Amino acid sequence: QVLWAQLHVSMILDEAGEPAFFLSQILDVTREEQGSNDLKVILDHLPVMVGAWNREQVNRFGNQFYGQMFGLDAASLPGRRHRDVIGEQNYQAVQDAVQGALRGETRSVEFELVRPGGEKRYMHLTYVPQLQDGQVSGYVNIGVDLTERYRAEQRLFEQEELARVTLASIGGSVVTTDAGGRVLLVRKQGSQIFMQPGGKPEPDETPAQTAVREVAEELALTLD
Repeated sequence: QVLWAQLHVSMILDEAGEPAFFLSQILDVTREEQGSNDLKVILDHLPVMVGAWNREQVNRFGNQFYGQMFGLDAASLPGRRHRDVIGEQNYQAVQDAVQGALRGETRSVEFELVRPGGEKRYMHLTYVPQLQDGQVSGYVNIGVDLTERYRAEQRLFEQEELARVTLASIGGSVVTTDAGGRVLLVRKQGSQIFMQPGGKPEPDETPAQTAVREVAEELALTLD
């Protein structure tokens, strides 16, 4: 069985200030170490960037996703400066948020992160200050990759804009039908709104006569 132990050693001095003997204390920290390992496994399998940094912006921990985003092994992150890990261009984009966290503020920023090799990812990063004895000792940052959602929103916007421009360019009436040719919705001449064709009958007008007249007026179509 393997146990994790924490060793504390204290030197005891005599009356002349010379070393007399020392005291040692060994604590079993197996449970705490196992909990720490479990947490690391969880963080390494999260699809988000998680990094911890001290006041000097030197890394204390980074999960696997954080390292992969910058082409690095997560085990190599501790001891590296934040600017060096993410690159100067990316650091300039998040610098204000980092400084805010060091002042004790929780800050968020969205920007286009540039990976090694030039690939761009649209990211949302949050910087949370870490406190020790009421003082900021560093910060943790969490990054969520929004690239696919951002691209989907862009595609949707482009499709909506194309539809708007197309409709605006049509001067006549538009009729929407299903596969069987049945009318679903219409856009009347001079209108931007789709609706069902129809209208109010004139005095002494039969329903069939109303339908013929309204379709002619709204859609410029002649019904038999």
